[in-house]
Parts: sequence; C-alpha cells; structure tokens
Amino acid sequence: MRLRHAPLYTISIYINTILAALQGIVAATLLDPYYMGYFSQIKVILAYLMMINVGFINGLLIVLPKSDRQTQQEYINAGFWMSLALYSLGAFVFLILYFIMHEKSFLFVAIVFPIYGIKEIPIYIMRGKGDFKSLSIMYIISSIVSFALITGLIYYFKFIGALGALSLTVILMLVLGLGVGKIRVSLKIKKQRIVGLFRNGIFIYIKDFFRFLKSSMEKLIMMFIMPKEVYAVYTVGIVMISFFDILPSTIFQYLLPDFIREGTKWSEERMSKTISIITYIMTVLLLGGIYVFSMLIPKILPAYTSSLIIFYLLTFTCYINIWNYIIYNKFVSENKIKYMYASQFIGLFALLVSIAVFYGLMNVNVSDMIFAAYSILIARTAYIISLIIIFRASTSLNLFTPETSIISGSSILTIIAALLLVSRNIHIIPLLLFAYSIIYFKRLRAWIRELTL
Repeated sequence: MRLRHAPLYTISIYINTILAALQGIVAATLLDPYYMGYFSQIKVILAYLMMINVGFINGLLIVLPKSDRQTQQEYINAGFWMSLALYSLGAFVFLILYFIMHEKSFLFVAIVFPIYGIKEIPIYIMRGKGDFKSLSIMYIISSIVSFALITGLIYYFKFIGALGALSLTVILMLVLGLGVGKIRVSLKIKKQRIVGLFRNGIFIYIKDFFRFLKSSMEKLIMMFIMPKEVYAVYTVGIVMISFFDILPSTIFQYLLPDFIREGTKWSEERMSKTISIITYIMTVLLLGGIYVFSMLIPKILPAYTSSLIIFYLLTFTCYINIWNYIIYNKFVSENKIKYMYASQFIGLFALLVSIAVFYGLMNVNVSDMIFAAYSILIARTAYIISLIIIFRASTSLNLFTPETSIISGSSILTIIAALLLVSRNIHIIPLLLFAYSIIYFKRLRAWIRELTL
C-alpha cells in the first residue's frame, strides 16, 4: 500500500468533515443555544456508549489484514453479532433509566443506539480489508445525504428535526456501508473467531478507552457544569479543531494495514520522513484555517465568536496527534500496544488535575471556556511527552531526527506568529502561508521521492 493512493480516502474524509462542520453551523444557526446544547449532550452520551464494545470491533483491524477470505467472513460474522448484542444491552439500560428518571433524551438514546453503534462495523471491515475505495465512496455519499437531511429537517422541524436527521443518518450509514462494501453477514458464528477478535482487540480497546476518556472527559465534565448556552459555544470550538485533527487520523488509518503486513519496512527513517510530510501539510492547513475562521465566524456565527479562542489554543494539539498516530501504528504492528497504557493514564490524570485546579482550587467561573482548553493542552502535552519516552525505551527508535525537529519547531513557531498577528488584527496570514509553503515545498518533494510513495 502506498501513500500516493490515499488521496481519495483523505478527500472523502475531508468532504465528510466539512459537511459535518457545516451541519454544526446549520444546527447552531437554526437551533437556539439551549437546544443546541441539548443536542450536543445526546451526541456525547451516544459516543460514550460506543465504549461498551470491548474489542470486537477493534480486533477486526488486526485479524482481517492477515486472514484469507473465508476466515475474514468468519471474523465479520462474529464481530457483527457480538457488537449488536452489546449495543442492544446498552440500549436496554438506557430504556430502564428513562422509566426511572423520565428523561426524554434517554428514550431517544435507547431507540437509536443499537443502529448508531453497529453502523461502525462496515467501516472497520473495510479498513481491515484495506478497501479504502469503497469506504471513500460510502463517506462521500452518506455525508452529502446527511447534510441535506439535517439542513432540511432542522429548518422545518427544529429540535425534533435534528433528532430525526440523526436517526436517518445512522440508518443510511449502515445500509450504505454494507452495500458499497459488499459485506455479507450470516448467523454462522464460530467460538474461536469470537475469542480471536477479543484477544486481538482488547488491547486496542483499552488504549482507545483511555484515549477516549482523555479526549472527551472535558466535554462530559463541562456538559454538566457549564450552562447549555456556554457549552454550545465551547463545542463549536472543539468542532473547528477536529477538522484539522482528521488529517493525521485519516492518513494513518490508511497506512495501518500496511504497518501490520509489513511492519519491518517502517523503519526509523521512513517514519521520520512521514512525520515531516504530514507536519508540513498540517501547518499549511492550520494557517489557512486560522485566517478563514477568524474572518468568517464573527460574521456568520457572531454568537459563537468566543469559540475561536478554543480553536486557537488547541491548534498545537494537531501536531501532537501526528506523533501519537504513527507511534500507535508501530506499536500495533509489533503487538506492543500495551506500552501506550501508561501514557494514556498520564494524559487522563493530567486532564483531571488541571480541570480540578482551574475550576476547583482557582475557583474559575465555569462559564470561562479558556481554562477548559488549557486543560486539554496540558493533558495532551503530558501524554505525548511520556509516550515518546516510552516509545524510545521500548523500540530503540528515535523519531527526533534533525528533519523532524526542524520541521516541527519551525511549524509551531509559524503558528504562534499567525496567532499573534490575528490577536493584533494584522491580516497578513496569507503572506505567511505563502512564505512557509515556498520554504518547504522543495523539501516536501524530496521527502516523497525518498520514500518512493
């Protein structure tokens, strides 16, 4: 698998992300802040419920690249039905909670969650098989239709329309995934495949569980202590930064089957050059994003202008994710994923401590979103420092080569300069973007040639 074959998948993810961001803008425009916050809370609950799948989905990423067609089908059957059983159990729990607490959002979660969860199965199957062409087509079609659904239904039916659009979207993704990916599921389940999925997936699940807690804990905490209007503004800032986080995630998802099949090929030099390439692209995107969002948000979403501060502070975490994903791929390919647990715990602990200090000991007003962003930045910095140390100790690989050090350092300084210019209302970021692009463009071409991608 070559990185030069990844553009379609990357483009499809960005189309999906852009349209998802536009969906958020539409929702924020058509819903008042109270219902926007309510809608965000429901999505957070659904996201947390996904964690009850204890590795049966994750295991598909490891077993499918190394299996023949018949064995793949056996794993698919096992993964699908075990996941559906777990998601149905989670839905039943929320149904009970609804009858106890009479919270209508719990009833909606109970109804929609089994399909909301199982829609991910086709995605993991296509990723495990390396069928990124079909996955790209599914993302493009589903994102376009979903955007049309949420725009139309919210416009006519407001909050009820938002819930209806979410329900129809998850059904659409499941049907499209199974159809486009030509995925067939039968009731022939073999016990050894269930065991195999669990054994291969549990370590990734534990890692992802800590990652999910670390990355979303502040959302959960802020959801309960912030006024809904403030929480809605905070969420918009998180959505903006997620648009850029998708770049390293997408590329390394695409490369994961290659890491698993040909792990020895991914040497220190190859990984370092890959980091440099993605860092360059990330910086170009961030410079453009800082300029565009700074111009557009105050005009099209004036009530959410404060969310720009969240976006500005968290731009630096995008670089952290580049290192995180490449180390993750290498550890998965060498069955060393357990080495990431300590770093995940450190990141989660740093998040909880920073939130406790800011909103507890310092008694910061819960409506002040800036300190929530600081908490995320502190947590992810602590996480990546510990992860790089552990990676070096467990693999003897050094990713801090002269190339990665120079490109990372200069990129961060460039972003700092851009943010300082924005804070002083000096609108010359396009010139800064042009200068940065020119300086590293020739080197980028050289990196690509050297990697023979």
